[in-house]
Amino acid sequence: MYKCRLNVGMTLIEVIITVSILSILTSLAIPNFMPFIQQQRVRIAANEQVNWLREARERALIEQKTITICPISRGEERVCGDSWDAPQMMFVDENSNREREENEELIRILPSFSSDIHLEWRGAPPVQYIKAMPIFSTRAYNGTFRFCLDGNPEVNRAIVINRQGRIRASKDTNNNQIHELIRSGEVEEPIQCQAES
Repeated sequence: MYKCRLNVGMTLIEVIITVSILSILTSLAIPNFMPFIQQQRVRIAANEQVNWLREARERALIEQKTITICPISRGEERVCGDSWDAPQMMFVDENSNREREENEELIRILPSFSSDIHLEWRGAPPVQYIKAMPIFSTRAYNGTFRFCLDGNPEVNRAIVINRQGRIRASKDTNNNQIHELIRSGEVEEPIQCQAES
């Protein structure tokens, strides 16, 4: 009687061919995933900012205090700065001077986003801070946070805040894969930041 022997392994040539095919397929697929990855990074940054703003609004209502959100000034961690690319602080601003005094509670610090994501605030009035008031309002502040990724307008996003502190996100209204803002029912230009203009 002869016993049949099965070979279960692979030859070296089969392994080399398999690895070569997988590396070629991977190198073709990765560039197609980059816009998706960039889009997700910007979306995550925008969601963090929305959560941050909602937390300030809720705390102002619950604690009946004015809560200020602003970028931290470079070199002075208690003073509001003017670049939203810096880390942001949320604090109880008892005297409304946009400086965190010793007796004013620092609620939280939001680290800055990735260095290639630019955050910009355009509002009325044109100030670089947001105050959440204990009455359903942001003290007549309304405006737009724009999230822009260097050189890729397809992933740019925006969040709009109205005077009552309600937040809405930008949308791709014309299905061209680029988000636009809508004001008074009319579609505006695609979202851009000052650095891109």
